[in-house]
Amino acid sequence: MTLLMKKDILTEEETRFYIAEILLALESVHKMNYIHRDLKPDNILLDKDGHIKLSDFGLCKHADIKHNNGKTEKIVD
Repeated sequence: MTLLMKKDILTEEETRFYIAEILLALESVHKMNYIHRDLKPDNILLDKDGHIKLSDFGLCKHADIKHNNGKTEKIVD
């Protein structure tokens, strides 16, 4: 959030980079069978190298996520 407040608008290249990193982070969470459920700028942190870290898993939910031939099914507990 601080980065957005500081820069106001990200370049297209920066946006692509951060979106890709967010997707990779969410993929990791989903592989552990969890859904974040509170994704917003305040919960996306940058480490010292400028890479994304997700935070605030207080609303996350465990789910059985099954991968079938490229399709993903979510079964929430």
